[in-house]
Amino acid sequence: MAVVPEFVKRPLRHRHLLLRPAVLRKLTDIAESAPTFGNAYEIFQGGDALYASMREAIATAQERVLCEFYMFLSDETAWTFAKALAEKAHEGVVVRLIYDAVGSLNARASIFAFLREAGVEILEYRPLAPWKRRFGIFGRNHRKILVIDDDVGYVGGFNLGNFWSESQLGAAAWRDTHLRLQGPAAKDLTVLFAETWHRETGKLLSINGTDIAAEHLQDDPSPDLPGGTLIIGGRGHYRRRIERLYLLKIAESRQRVLLTNPYMVPSRRIREALCEAADRGVDVRLLLPYHSDVPIADLAGRRFFRQYLKRGIRIYLYQRTILHAKCMILDQSWASVGSANLDALSLRQNLEANAVALDPDVVTLLEDQFWADLDHTLELSLHTWKKRPWKEKCFEWMASWLRPWL
Repeated sequence: MAVVPEFVKRPLRHRHLLLRPAVLRKLTDIAESAPTFGNAYEIFQGGDALYASMREAIATAQERVLCEFYMFLSDETAWTFAKALAEKAHEGVVVRLIYDAVGSLNARASIFAFLREAGVEILEYRPLAPWKRRFGIFGRNHRKILVIDDDVGYVGGFNLGNFWSESQLGAAAWRDTHLRLQGPAAKDLTVLFAETWHRETGKLLSINGTDIAAEHLQDDPSPDLPGGTLIIGGRGHYRRRIERLYLLKIAESRQRVLLTNPYMVPSRRIREALCEAADRGVDVRLLLPYHSDVPIADLAGRRFFRQYLKRGIRIYLYQRTILHAKCMILDQSWASVGSANLDALSLRQNLEANAVALDPDVVTLLEDQFWADLDHTLELSLHTWKKRPWKEKCFEWMASWLRPWL
């Protein structure tokens, strides 16, 4: 390994830039493991309201804007963001974008050419062309992150496209959930972005011009402050962290587990944890899609509905539109919102980002949304589920064999 000269290290150290990916990974681990307090929350269910809030935040950026999205499409919604990002780049604000090659496969190259010409730094995550650098098939970047000046951050299930816009699709717009965070948790989202950017490009990012190591190692703030938040991301060696967190919290639940997910194809351990919670008398309810945009994943997940129903877990199928939200609420004191699905790809391969809310007021708002969503659902019963056509049972059985790749 080449020795880095001291004259190179000195200015980097002075500017608080991190030198080695191993150090960056460790600091990211610290940032994700330590809850921050004093964060302000805003919850979004509708795409147009969220997109308006995002563009407003981008317009206020003074130093930099960081975007990391699985799907950055080239429709009307995406172009409004492209123009907002380009405008900030023209003003001299540093703008960086990471988009996933698979998620954005249908996007036209012209939108990324427009952004590059405006001065936006762009990373295509794991391109599908074998001759391109960082080529890859599995292990996608499934995050949906926007960070402005390390102070305002957005995280959740919304991508950038017309599928989520009421003005474009009306009542057919997908149902999703996203959080706006203002406070120290936004910097933890920056750390996630910085780690990926450094690993893929070799370029280092400072964290708001401060020494992030010193900041995260100082004494913990008082947990009596509102807005408690834990940022957790699946990445690199730690890709099963979200699954471990879910297992731990489900095992600790005593009153209720309210779970919303569009692709419910969990591991055996999570299935057993949910069933064991129901056996303890915990009220376990699953809000899942009636119609899915990935039918084979839906079929594979339905293979286990009978097991859930026999153990007393209640299942609701959302009928209003496509369900894309990923939330879990436990005992009115803890809630997770983010990009992670309950399938093998999200829990074991993809890069994900979830925000865990420790603020009871925020948890209550998310729980209220869950109960409101039930007004647009069909509840399943074990009796009716057993009577479904044999063809459906056969398709579910065949699809279940593909679980490791869904």
